Amino acid sequence: MTEPILPAAAATAPDIFQSTIDAAAIAHLEAGLTSAFFMMLMTMGDRQRLAADLDAIQAKYHDRMMRRAWALPVLLWSCLLGLVICAAFAFNGGIYYRGYRLDAWFALFFLGGLALLPLLRRMQGYRLKPGYFNWILAPDRMLRQWTARRLAARGLQHARKLTPFDARYEIADGIATYYRVTPAGAAQVRQRPLTG
Repeated sequence: MTEPILPAAAATAPDIFQSTIDAAAIAHLEAGLTSAFFMMLMTMGDRQRLAADLDAIQAKYHDRMMRRAWALPVLLWSCLLGLVICAAFAFNGGIYYRGYRLDAWFALFFLGGLALLPLLRRMQGYRLKPGYFNWILAPDRMLRQWTARRLAARGLQHARKLTPFDARYEIADGIATYYRVTPAGAAQVRQRPLTG
């Protein structure tokens, strides 16, 4: 025969916890809830995976640029050949079309191609450091902070309207009961069984 650990009279006596909820307590709760929601939202985002994906995209772009290394010498020699042809036309009086000298316009075009060559060569050999794309994730952090503040404010909106009041918790026979005590009287708000 097994006997209960606690006598029957002690098992039915409720444990009572009571605290006063005012504006300062709501502000303290809101700060704690904001922090908890922010941590929850940050763990949901898996930011490291996103940063790794962006670094992989950058590496793929770098590899593609290196495979097209033949394009720069082709651009260089075609621009030089175009400038030589434009110079030959210019020494022979130029090519006129409706009042415009086409040899001068084509020479400007080929000079622009030559001016782009150092920039393209630098881009071809340039590789960004891993983690360079973390600046893209900064707005994500600000958005999650804003969302956490908003969730905390909405969660405490009803309690903020009812302040000041006393919150009383009674725990008896495996059931937790929450009462809101105001000058008008006590009202039961929630009742939940204790498990675990």
